[in-house]
Amino acid sequence: MSSVSILEILKMIEKFRKVYPTVKKSYTFIDLTNVGTPRYGGGGFIYDNKLYLVGGFVNGILTTVIERIDLITLERDYPQYLIEGRAHFGYGFVNGKFYIIGGVGVDSVPKNDIYEYDPSTNTVTKKSAVLPKGVAYCSSVVLNGLIFVIGGMDDQGNILSDVYVYDPSSDVISTKSSMNTPRQNLACSELGGKIYCFGGDDGRTSLEVIERYDPDTDSWETLSIKLPEPLTGLRASKMILDSKEYILLVGG
Repeated sequence: MSSVSILEILKMIEKFRKVYPTVKKSYTFIDLTNVGTPRYGGGGFIYDNKLYLVGGFVNGILTTVIERIDLITLERDYPQYLIEGRAHFGYGFVNGKFYIIGGVGVDSVPKNDIYEYDPSTNTVTKKSAVLPKGVAYCSSVVLNGLIFVIGGMDDQGNILSDVYVYDPSSDVISTKSSMNTPRQNLACSELGGKIYCFGGDDGRTSLEVIERYDPDTDSWETLSIKLPEPLTGLRASKMILDSKEYILLVGG
């Protein structure tokens, strides 16, 4: 039997020290139904156990279609249409109503108007408030009943650091402090009463920047931590896992 040196034993011990147990969670996808109108660049919300899909592009053509899928029966219908087609808009679901803010129109130019869709009455209304400029390819977050519209591109082709807040209760737009980094196609989410924004692009290059907004001080902070790689077109969503809140980033 060959002897093993002390040095080799120490190396073996060190190797085992670097192995840590991990707990892997298993998830399963359930195929419920197909979307009747395939689209991209639209928005959606859930109301009364029904999934609503709004606007976007269908085969490269802007759509006005609102699609509704009953999540219990899986029946699908088309209850209403937008007054004008919109895609890549800011949006938020507040007090039972869905708001479409800005977005590109049929001429591919960012718009400044706001529409309200009420699923309880199945009506679409154009609001009086308008953004200071046309905005699309932005991100949006609902916080304390307000809809924050963050970044994007304006109707002159400028990449924005602007932040606008729409108050549905008063139909008023206000302007907040700008981000430190202008960008479009970014992802934002609320966590712990603050807004976190991830990645995006400046029209040429994808970014790895993460910023945090504090509504109490109306101020932005660029965090020292960055995305593992520059990403644009990603999505952010708050999730709860094992009673802890996280922001889940997908795609890009």
